[in-house]
Amino acid sequence: MKKLSIIVPIYGVEKYIGKFLESLVPNLCSEIEVFLVDDGSKDNCAAIIDEFAKAHDNIEVIHKENGGVSSARNAGIEKATGEYITFLDPDDYIAEIYASTLLEAVKKYESPDFLIYDYYRVEYDGEVKDKSITIFKEGRIEKNIFLKELIKQKHINCSVCTSIIKRKFYKSLRFDVKTKYVEDYLFLTNIALNVNDIVYLKRNLYYYVGRKNSLSTGESLRDRITAFEIALDRYRKYKDVLGDASIVFPTNLAYTVLQRGYLGEWDSLISECEEFIKKNIGEILFDKDISFGTKRQCMMVYLGVAERYIKFKYKRRE
Repeated sequence: MKKLSIIVPIYGVEKYIGKFLESLVPNLCSEIEVFLVDDGSKDNCAAIIDEFAKAHDNIEVIHKENGGVSSARNAGIEKATGEYITFLDPDDYIAEIYASTLLEAVKKYESPDFLIYDYYRVEYDGEVKDKSITIFKEGRIEKNIFLKELIKQKHINCSVCTSIIKRKFYKSLRFDVKTKYVEDYLFLTNIALNVNDIVYLKRNLYYYVGRKNSLSTGESLRDRITAFEIALDRYRKYKDVLGDASIVFPTNLAYTVLQRGYLGEWDSLISECEEFIKKNIGEILFDKDISFGTKRQCMMVYLGVAERYIKFKYKRRE
């Protein structure tokens, strides 16, 4: 059995995949297997990865009809045999010491259930920024503390690309193919409830590349509303488990929905976001993880003046 299965969903990234594959090469040791999942890409990605796989025995290409990133990841999970599973995006890239560092960490910490690590963000202008989880020291994290931080979506980057998780936790869990915007958040907040041994590795091993025209920057209002509903469900579930949980993430999403709704992208479900803020205004105002600016904006929603304020503010910018 391999130690780590790497699953890479691929669609429409012909311009970027070369750098990713180049970064993958020094990490292709005997304990690693890689599944490159062609999700019905219409460009030359399929031919590129087929040719690349010919030179590497531990790489398998999966060709499938287009079904989205979650569908592609699920196809990889079905094939994976490693003790651990992780997911990488083909328009990003990894460090030369990615695999060796993770394998050493797994050995050092005696095969934890869940291991998270730091990353770099490569900005549009090429500037590389260190994204470290400064609230933790390297080593084991108490589960309740980890869950409280995970649900906030504030200090921890809620991405499957910066974590490895034992494959045994995937037995009855797959990515929701209907969720397009916060699929990583939904998946990780589900799986984290079942793990016990959690480790933080203070090493930057992943390079997340910001793209002006990436899919993650083009979500619709409906995607935002779905994200709010997921975040609210997660908050309620985690509050039941932990006794307390920060309301910061559903609050932030609710207000972003209202901002767009007030400016003309109205949807019948927007009123649910207003009602959520009004019903939870006390908890919002006393939550230390919510910024003063967001609290002020939520107070305007509570008082019924937020729509006028946002329209006035937007008009001044024109």
